[in-house]
Amino acid sequence: MAQKPKTTFETVIVEGRALHTDEGIRLSFPGNRLRLATDGNALQFTIAPGGNIELLAVDIRTNGDDWGTVELDRYSPLTIFIDSEDNKLEVDIIRRNEAWQGDIILTEISPRSNFIDPTPFPKSKLLFIGDSITAGTGTQSRINDAGQREAVSNARLAYPRVLGNRLNAQVHQVAYGGRGLVRDWQGITDTNNAPQFYDRVLPDNPDYLWDPADYQADIVSVMLGTNDFNTGIPDRESWVVAYKTFVARIQKDYPKAQIFLISSPMTGGEKGETLKAYVREVAQSFETPQVRYLEVGLYEGEPWDSHPTAAEHEKIADDLEADFQAALNRR
Repeated sequence: MAQKPKTTFETVIVEGRALHTDEGIRLSFPGNRLRLATDGNALQFTIAPGGNIELLAVDIRTNGDDWGTVELDRYSPLTIFIDSEDNKLEVDIIRRNEAWQGDIILTEISPRSNFIDPTPFPKSKLLFIGDSITAGTGTQSRINDAGQREAVSNARLAYPRVLGNRLNAQVHQVAYGGRGLVRDWQGITDTNNAPQFYDRVLPDNPDYLWDPADYQADIVSVMLGTNDFNTGIPDRESWVVAYKTFVARIQKDYPKAQIFLISSPMTGGEKGETLKAYVREVAQSFETPQVRYLEVGLYEGEPWDSHPTAAEHEKIADDLEADFQAALNRR
């Protein structure tokens, strides 16, 4: 008996958090990846913007070839057609943008032939919790309408996915630019900081919560503090207690994971040294090798933007790779 052809979104696999609805597959966190495949040589799909924000874009590659970038219209869906000389077509789509820049939604897929199961993602699983650094802000740049160079986000070039590629591991970038552990870059505490968006499928929507059982990470990495320290050094006791409480939640959700608490590559001087001391204190308080402090270098970006560049994200990955590899080897 012939196998029933796969239809619609049944064989789309997702790396990262996504909301599946009748509308399609909605992505909000940076770096989320979709993979789909057909046994034919042509495919078209439609991506709709989920917010009235400029500079929404995705990176796309076909059959493992080089990545290309497609910018999305801020007001209307975009239909993309891809064909290939091969008899099989496998497409990867990665969301480049930060969470605050609006959602994207895969709303339609139409192959010339039948859908087939795509190549599975790697078995090893990495989870990165952070801010704009983890999201990949400043990894690329462009000349804007005023003739000035400005930073552009590309989560695909950020250190989490660099490490994922090197270690052959899946990557979840649970990151939100401008947010911290207890306050954002402006010092605002009454917003969705990391302990709030950590639980969510869509970071600004509390109605859809993520189930940790769906992705039991081998390593959970936390790089927070850049924004907490932006307006000044926070009170040690309250900040350290908040971080301990957050790490305890992570331990409960991922009981077998190695947890790395990482310094900020953007915060230097007195603030940077104080942040390191706070994070080191949190890690040491757990008195277990399961929770460790890791330190990365200070990377100062470019004159037009202080976020680490793509080349500097490679260096951040250099700083972390040996510890990540050792943790995966111990599984």
